[in-house]
Amino acid sequence: VRSILKRAGDVYTILVDRKEYFEVNFVSPRALVDPRVARDQMLYNYHGFGLVDKFIQGEIVKLDSKHAMLKKGTAIVFDYAVVCTGSSYSSSL
Repeated sequence: VRSILKRAGDVYTILVDRKEYFEVNFVSPRALVDPRVARDQMLYNYHGFGLVDKFIQGEIVKLDSKHAMLKKGTAIVFDYAVVCTGSSYSSSL
């Protein structure tokens, strides 16, 4: 999304997540067999990831048309919000 928006002009992207890393869930079964996969291909730290302009580790507790309120009390003002709720699976892996 960021690369498409950057072509349109002046865009500043902020990512808010409870975790400081992105987890590639579908790699989990392979990581059970090969520990190198877990180390090299399963977790990606958002710091230095290069896909966003700013990363904030936190939780959004309120969202309206122009503001996101974080659990710690910080407000983020925005023009557009993209809400990504993540995924989960019921496997006991």
